[in-house]
Amino acid sequence: MSVTGVKVDPQCVELFNDLKMGHNYKYIVYAFNKDKSRIIVERVGQDDELTYREFIKSLPENECRYVVFNFDFEHSYMGTGITAKCERILLLLWCPSTARIREKMLFASSKLTIKKALEGVQVEVQGTDFSEIDYDTVYEKATRNLRF
Repeated sequence: MSVTGVKVDPQCVELFNDLKMGHNYKYIVYAFNKDKSRIIVERVGQDDELTYREFIKSLPENECRYVVFNFDFEHSYMGTGITAKCERILLLLWCPSTARIREKMLFASSKLTIKKALEGVQVEVQGTDFSEIDYDTVYEKATRNLRF
């Protein structure tokens, strides 16, 4: 539980584990419930054809969201000319600067709670505007610690 008392709904963890173990989903979007006491699943996507660039366009411009995204990409082995398909489980912490101050405070103080619940995230990216979560930024973070 966070310092704010916000709890993570068990379905959040169940669906995350499904994504992590079986890659049944492309993404999971989490939001606060109406009374702001729980983090719940807002929507789930299974479309493997959906690109990260297309997905981020669907994020709300004025509301915070926690997102898990199965980020797949091609990566070149340095100096070899070999390219491999890779994927990383991304935790996107979307808190736009245009969100209400109270929501931003609740989001920030509940961040550790959701991170602890979602064990196995490989890359974490925080964003307050779309330029901070664009494909190139996420790709750079996803490939930073790749070992070949």
